[in-house]
Parts: sequence; C-alpha cells; structure tokens
Amino acid sequence: MVLFVIILAIFAPLLTPYDPTKSVALSLQPPSWEHPFGTNKIGQDMWSRVVYGART
Repeated sequence: MVLFVIILAIFAPLLTPYDPTKSVALSLQPPSWEHPFGTNKIGQDMWSRVVYGART
C-alpha cells in the first residue's frame, strides 16, 4: 500500500489531467469518467487534488 502511494505521488503529473489548484468544471459535480472523484465546491477536480496531496 505504501509503495502504491509513493508511485502515485511520483507519477502525479502523468496521472492527472487537471491542475489541482484551477477550477475545471462546474462545482459539486458527481463522479464521472471525466472527473473520477467529482469536483469540489469551487470546481476543482478532486482526483487531481488527492494525487497531488500524496506528494506532501
């Protein structure tokens, strides 16, 4: 499990199509093919935020 998170963090730019700090869609969208974890209140892609969060 730890190895998976490390690999995810290393390859974050390749695994996420969106900038985790930019609004990409309408707010509070449910999970979809375009946004696997949906979007938050200000329209940021949650998958990108989770993957980049693993880098900290």
